Amino acid sequence: MVKTKIIAILIITLSISSCLNFYRNSEGALRPKKVEFKLDKNQDSSKTCTVDALSVYELHSTWLGDYDFNSTRKDDYNLMEEYRHYDGSLANFKTFLRFYKNGNLSFFQVDNESELNKEAFNPSKGIIGVYSCNYNGILIEEFSFRGHQGEYLNSKARVNGDTIYLINELSGYYTGKHNIFIKREVPLIFLDWKSDW
Repeated sequence: MVKTKIIAILIITLSISSCLNFYRNSEGALRPKKVEFKLDKNQDSSKTCTVDALSVYELHSTWLGDYDFNSTRKDDYNLMEEYRHYDGSLANFKTFLRFYKNGNLSFFQVDNESELNKEAFNPSKGIIGVYSCNYNGILIEEFSFRGHQGEYLNSKARVNGDTIYLINELSGYYTGKHNIFIKREVPLIFLDWKSDW
């Protein structure tokens, strides 16, 4: 009887884990079992892309609205330095966006107490994605965690000087999460990493 229960538990465990489309790498970051970005990251030199691949962009503010740059909805607005969790505690992290010259990108979360250093921008610690420039700005696809699965999520962005205005596509009452990232200079040695997805 005990042997039958152990076999049943083993079969259920294997069934559930084989359904997952992601794994955690040695740094604990989410990765797809098979990388399947649909967005073509091959950069067309005729389409100007004004992102700086030798800098990072820090998340400054965020709000909910429509998946449209002209949206007038601005619900749940937060300055990141004042952002609080649902329990009222102050968030203890900063979010950064890094573009690579090969069309890849990463999102990083760094603890506020941690000093920025090279290891903070190690691509194996970040959320991975790709980007492509077009005439209306930048299209982005990232692999992130939603519910109980990893999911490919779409975004679009515009660059205005040192500011990136990025909207994540959502489904439901709010169709877009708006994010303002501001360029932050860091020593070039911090960005001496290769992205390999």
